[in-house]
Amino acid sequence: MTVENDILRYRYQGFLEHAKGYSTKTIDSHLRAIVGFNQFQRGRLFGTITIEHIMAFRKHILEKVSQTTGEELSASTIVHTLGALQDFFHWLVDSEFPKFDRAAIEYFTPPKRTELNARTRPRRQVPTPEDIARMVAAIDIDTFIGLRDAAVISIIFLTGIRDGALISLRIKHVRVEQRQINQDSNEVETKLGKNQVTTWFPVGEQYESILMKWLEVRKAAGATDEDPLFPKTPSVIAPKASRADCNLPWASATPVRVLFKDACAAAGLPYFNPHSIRNTLVHLGRKVCRTDEEKKAWSQNLGHKHMRTTDDDYGHVDSERQFELLTAMAKRGEKGLGDAEIVELLRAASPEKIAAVRVLLST
Repeated sequence: MTVENDILRYRYQGFLEHAKGYSTKTIDSHLRAIVGFNQFQRGRLFGTITIEHIMAFRKHILEKVSQTTGEELSASTIVHTLGALQDFFHWLVDSEFPKFDRAAIEYFTPPKRTELNARTRPRRQVPTPEDIARMVAAIDIDTFIGLRDAAVISIIFLTGIRDGALISLRIKHVRVEQRQINQDSNEVETKLGKNQVTTWFPVGEQYESILMKWLEVRKAAGATDEDPLFPKTPSVIAPKASRADCNLPWASATPVRVLFKDACAAAGLPYFNPHSIRNTLVHLGRKVCRTDEEKKAWSQNLGHKHMRTTDDDYGHVDSERQFELLTAMAKRGEKGLGDAEIVELLRAASPEKIAAVRVLLST
């Protein structure tokens, strides 16, 4: 970058961090888009960019081939890149170049086809509770590393914790008697610094038992409440581990994803990343929650302030289940509701609706 452009990029970085409150990951994605645009323009001053320059870059990114896959960039990458540049130039106009042609910024807008493709792209397959059970069953928990891996999968299934927060957990954050984990943002790397106490979801006692066994092994090796729940060095659970090793948490979530890949492979399953288990919990909640209050509690336990977040971001119905539901609705239209379907509707009904049904049936 030229010095002038680099100064603007630096100021914008501060704006995203302090004024918008974005995470480091989000800021990095915005800065990558700006750097890529600047390289394409060969360091042209941002204040001199015209519609023609923007259109040329837009054409370039639509035709660009990924160095990783050798294929054209995904629709999602294109939409996010152009959107980041739109945001950046709006900031430039508001704070640096009030005379800049605002209409030119609209030329960063991606084609409608690309935008629609990004929004409707096939979603990753979500593991079922049975898949997760197979993953854990494929692990030899009689070994130290096996027990650790099974405990990692178990606590994610029990709580829906994100892998970034998981690696920063300390032993003291696990509240065994209350069956909770305390995601204190002062010590745990939670999303957007939110404080959250998560009660274990009712997914099975076997997962609680594995987590309890891991805690026993950690403490038997001399770990204290202030030590990481999942330390970086595997030998920390062995008798010869040093105290220094016991104080080293994982530096990134990469090891968590690696152990998930290994567990999936051992179970003969396609790879499910750690975050996908949050989708599993949302789908499970649809089956077990009977009232609106229970649905709200389930959603809040995932860290969502609004139930719409749970439904929109995690509640996608895959194409196979979509087919099953619509086929069942078609048959229902022909034959009316069956006994099992009536029971399911009653289970999902609010207390007020159930009370109304009782009154109706008693008359």
